[in-house]
Amino acid sequence: CCFCANPYPETVEEGFVSLFNGTDLTVRGDVRMSSGGLYTALGGVVSAAGARVTFADAEKVSHLIGSQNYGTFVCTEPGKKIVFETGKTYTVTTSGAFTLAGSDTEPVYLLPSTADGIWDLALQSDVARDVKYAAVSNSHALAGLAVTVQGGTDLGGNDSGWAFVDFIEPGAPMRW
Repeated sequence: CCFCANPYPETVEEGFVSLFNGTDLTVRGDVRMSSGGLYTALGGVVSAAGARVTFADAEKVSHLIGSQNYGTFVCTEPGKKIVFETGKTYTVTTSGAFTLAGSDTEPVYLLPSTADGIWDLALQSDVARDVKYAAVSNSHALAGLAVTVQGGTDLGGNDSGWAFVDFIEPGAPMRW
């Protein structure tokens, strides 16, 4: 990477990451991302439209701290836990994408930082949504269209904007 000698550092105490159109960032391990520290960009935008943030490594929990904006938010790692700071808003910007794909036995977990706190997810109306096998707790999905979770689990406290439906395998016959 451009700001450190080791492209895969074990620990980064502080620094800044700016993502621009066409760039990708994969977050692995126990990373705490803050809009005021380790993981931020100018103007409070974490990643611009066209930039993608991917959460990986189900063995470790990722913590998101402070309201953040994403061009594209992706987690396709079954069993991955992403903890959102309660009282904050996480936005996927215009023309972005929100993709979650766990498995039927190990969903992707979207959890609050406190047991009874609420975190907000704001997907702009033109954001592409592809959400399968996610378990969601204590979230309000704001703005735009509802977030439909195929084969997911409502862990409680999801007051608005979430719809949990059965997963139907593409091409599978449907009976009416």
